[in-house]
Amino acid sequence: MRFPVLHSPLCTLHDPPTQYHGGRLEPYAESPDRVTAILDALLPSSSSQSSQKEPERFEECKFSWERDEVEDDERVIAAIRAVHGQAYIHHLRTIYEEWVRDGYSPVAAVPEAVNHGAVALEPVDPSKFTNASQKVGHYCYDLSAPITKDTWTAAFTAARLAVEGTTKLVNGTSSFVLCRPPGHHAGPELSGGFCFINNAAVAAREFQRLRPGSRVAILDVDCHHGNGTSAIFYSDPTVLYVSLHAFPDYPFWTGAESERGSGAGVGANINFPLPLGTGDKEYLETLQRAINEIKDWGTDVLIVSLGVDTFIEDPVTNMCITLEEGFSNIGRLIGETELPTLFLQEGGYCVPKIGLCVKAVLEGFISAKGSVC
Repeated sequence: MRFPVLHSPLCTLHDPPTQYHGGRLEPYAESPDRVTAILDALLPSSSSQSSQKEPERFEECKFSWERDEVEDDERVIAAIRAVHGQAYIHHLRTIYEEWVRDGYSPVAAVPEAVNHGAVALEPVDPSKFTNASQKVGHYCYDLSAPITKDTWTAAFTAARLAVEGTTKLVNGTSSFVLCRPPGHHAGPELSGGFCFINNAAVAAREFQRLRPGSRVAILDVDCHHGNGTSAIFYSDPTVLYVSLHAFPDYPFWTGAESERGSGAGVGANINFPLPLGTGDKEYLETLQRAINEIKDWGTDVLIVSLGVDTFIEDPVTNMCITLEEGFSNIGRLIGETELPTLFLQEGGYCVPKIGLCVKAVLEGFISAKGSVC
């Protein structure tokens, strides 16, 4: 049995042309080309650009939903509602049309100002907003999550793929889900950091629905702290969130070691902040500590927010993880947990090598498990 790779062409529809990064207007880093590059590495026969033979280890699970039918799955709608507020979901679904109707650029809905806590003198009620720009600035905290005419379809599809992967997880089968847009920066009612719907949180809640009382752990190995995932589960003792990330780095104000959760969730939020420039040795030693925490928690299943933007050649970040010693061993250490594992794609912006990074992690995991189930 080969390792399942779940994907859908609809995830490539979200395609903003540009972003602001470092004070410069640049091509959008979280581009559809990332999907093509990953599929080309894992499933060469699925891309006409490759002449390699299909590897034996991966099985393509392609979901060819039509855009007018992808929202028909009530399971996915319920799973998203278990994570995000109804007003926020309605915003994601409808704001582009409202934005254009109000006379703004049809390229994408992007905030002119964000609802920073220090600005408003009194509590605001978003249900009373009358201008599209107000709404965009209320539900988004940065400039990296523009909403195009296709963003909702792509984001919903990514969440639906995560639910499909969760179905396999319930049956004890590990898999990789090529989610795009990514999700770990999306909070209960906030988009940002290229993220709109939190796919890892959706998967966790869906698994808990299918297996009540289960203990779910989320391991986030993206270069950036998953502030959205952390916020969603910060007071929840039933989901363990563990993150390794560069610090200080985006999103800058979360990810400290002191953030341990609140209320009943104290102890279920564990951060391992790492200095910029961290290499393989220190990273893998820290990952082993993180995995020990996951084992000690009595975890039943593991969800991995798989960002590969820690890669030494990534153009967006400043970490030093290599293909051979780094990513392969990240996969190996995760595989050695012997937990059913769902990998969900997050960041990674070195398009020429993103597929090799993902492949190295998955092959390391498969080798450690000894089988793909």
